[in-house]
Amino acid sequence: MRILYLSKNIENYKAANYQKEFYDALSKSTSLFVYGPGYSYFDENKKLDNIIKLYGPFSIIFVGHLWLNDGKNKEVDPWPESGLSKINLKKFIFLNKEYANLDKKLIWIKKNKFSCVFSHHQNCKKWESRAKTRFKFLPFAYNKNYFFFSDKKRRYDLAFSGVLQNSRKGKVQSDIREKILNRLYFTLFQIPLFKRKKYRHLSIFWNSIPNSFIGYILSRIFKTYKFLSIKKYAQIQRDTKLYINSKSPMNLISPRYFENIASGCYILTEKNNYLSKLLPKISYNEFANDLSNFDQVLNETLMEFNKSKNNRRKNSNLIKKKHNWNIRVQTVLKVIKFFLSK
Repeated sequence: MRILYLSKNIENYKAANYQKEFYDALSKSTSLFVYGPGYSYFDENKKLDNIIKLYGPFSIIFVGHLWLNDGKNKEVDPWPESGLSKINLKKFIFLNKEYANLDKKLIWIKKNKFSCVFSHHQNCKKWESRAKTRFKFLPFAYNKNYFFFSDKKRRYDLAFSGVLQNSRKGKVQSDIREKILNRLYFTLFQIPLFKRKKYRHLSIFWNSIPNSFIGYILSRIFKTYKFLSIKKYAQIQRDTKLYINSKSPMNLISPRYFENIASGCYILTEKNNYLSKLLPKISYNEFANDLSNFDQVLNETLMEFNKSKNNRRKNSNLIKKKHNWNIRVQTVLKVIKFFLSK
């Protein structure tokens, strides 16, 4: 199958590894021709039908995660004059960041007459009537090349790395990560200064991005936050007993849950009823959303960790078999072939 894959240049994209991981897995199972802003051969003055004649033929058009713009003040389509709606090929898209610019994205999808929309949101089918097309829920996954089980002794009792709260803040995500930070540390501008007395016995790896501009600048100056390569990020997980996780925007179950389990971490997470539908229960422990039992759950889970080696290894193998990106791509291709046969 030869696919015209519309995407901005993803090669140097450092945020959200899952976008490139899906692209990489898809490229191994199909023949992709990628076209979009950031590529030297992209020409916004041409139409899609010109591109198809020049580089085709193609079986389908697939619009990747990175195509649609998320900012409210931007045109949702980076190539509005492409003529996509007039192309007769079957079209598919991965709707990304459903919490940002959703109304404009759904209007754009409806206008361009897609056969099916893939989404990482578990309730995505509720948008079918608005977009006038089919939706298929596809959970996130993980990169099995970097995240894997390790028997080596783990140096950190507890770890977290990432943003404290999505930039759109309370509209889509709670501030629970910041509350945990303030519980564990004395802080200034969301920068951890030193651990509070009751947590000083713990070895903690904390690498968070402050929400405030001042906090972000200070975190870079004093090196309380640094960007981690995927290799280093994966190593941190293999070095960690318990990893803190929480609800992503719109309660998306993020790739980190799968990465944690694959790496043999025990997940410490806020209460979330959706987790049991995707993850083995013995892979995580939940604390109350108001943190009222955080210390109790933390201590109990640390005690459980050393006794749970066999279960953690079993869970790691389960995630590897069911939740890697190659498996997700096979599901996508199965759906595409179904629509091509109609």
